[in-house]
Amino acid sequence: MRLAEWLKRRFLTDDTAPVGTIIGFNPQWTSSAVLGASPGVVYIESLGGTISGTPVDITPSSPSNNTWYHVYVYSSDGTTAGTPTLEASTTAPVAFATPAGFARSKTGDTSRRYLYSARTNGSGQFYQFACDQQGLFKWKNQNLSGSPFRVLSAGSATSSTNVDCSAVVPTTARSIFLEIVNTSTTTGVFVTSGDVTATSTDYELECAAVPAAGAIIVFGFIGCDASQTLNYLNSTGGGAVYLDVCAFNLQR
Repeated sequence: MRLAEWLKRRFLTDDTAPVGTIIGFNPQWTSSAVLGASPGVVYIESLGGTISGTPVDITPSSPSNNTWYHVYVYSSDGTTAGTPTLEASTTAPVAFATPAGFARSKTGDTSRRYLYSARTNGSGQFYQFACDQQGLFKWKNQNLSGSPFRVLSAGSATSSTNVDCSAVVPTTARSIFLEIVNTSTTTGVFVTSGDVTATSTDYELECAAVPAAGAIIVFGFIGCDASQTLNYLNSTGGGAVYLDVCAFNLQR
């Protein structure tokens, strides 16, 4: 029995799957040029039902530099009996017409169900990543203290200041796993989502001042707004703060 068929029988009690269902189809990085997804069962908005199977990896043709590619799955023959087929597109996803959790289709084409997003570097190669079953999408084998993952370098703002993370956090994410590095011996750092003003009493992550020469490093999840931005501030000034994006929670 195929894995996708076993999943369907194991988790779906009949042929009418709940709207928005997705089991498996986990993001897979095969190489800097090849993207894939694991076997699974997925609900397609235009079909009003699921397709199941193992999709073949894809090699997007001449991907642009420094660009998000959104990976979709669709039925090869336009029916629920079709083979799951992958597509990578720069067209962003949008929520189902009748919202169902985080389920999204390709904008303007409900036959394409959103799976994940991958980003190219300055040479048109896909940054390596790994994603677990809970949707933790991690950048892998990258210099996270360098561009574009370091989204703030030597920040010193003493009032709430916006930081754009959209180069390494896709439009579908609302939660970021962040590294905060503080090198100041006098200034604490406070970070929050971009839709909330950061203050020393209203924040999601704090990185205290360094007790002696060196640095304090804090890791943690933090919310981001719909534009994938954060807000930060240094409490008293004179400090230097660095923000590095390590991972994000995938919504799909």
